[in-house]
Amino acid sequence: QGSWAYQRELYPSGIDVSFRRLGIKMANNATHLVVGKLFPFFNSSSRGRTPEVFANELGTWTSSTILEAESDNTDGFGGSFAISSDNVIVVGAQREDSRAQGVNGNELDNSTPESGAAYVLMPGSL
Repeated sequence: QGSWAYQRELYPSGIDVSFRRLGIKMANNATHLVVGKLFPFFNSSSRGRTPEVFANELGTWTSSTILEAESDNTDGFGGSFAISSDNVIVVGAQREDSRAQGVNGNELDNSTPESGAAYVLMPGSL
C-alpha cells in the first residue's frame, strides 16, 4: 500500500528534443534509470533509439549519458535494454546484420540480415 510522493520530471537532453518520445521504455536499479527514446533526432529517418541514462545522487536526478550505437544507426540499437544492480547495461540491437557469432566477432561482416546483437556496457565505459 503506502503512498507515493512526486519527486522529479525527467526530460531528454540535447538541443532539438522534438519527437524524441522519451519514456517509450524504461529500466532501473537503485541509483540509475535507463529511459528509451523513439528517435534521436527531429524528423529522423533513423531507427536508432539512443537510450538516456539518468543517475540519482542523494535525491537529485541528472542526465548521466546518452547511449549510442558505435555502428549503423538502423540496427535498432536501444530497442530493448536492461540494467543490473551493479550498473552493467545490456542494450539490444535486433536489426544488427553482422554474421559474427559468440563474443566479439567481426561486426563489419553485414552478410546476415537482422541477426541481432546485444551490447554490454560496463560502468566507467559509459
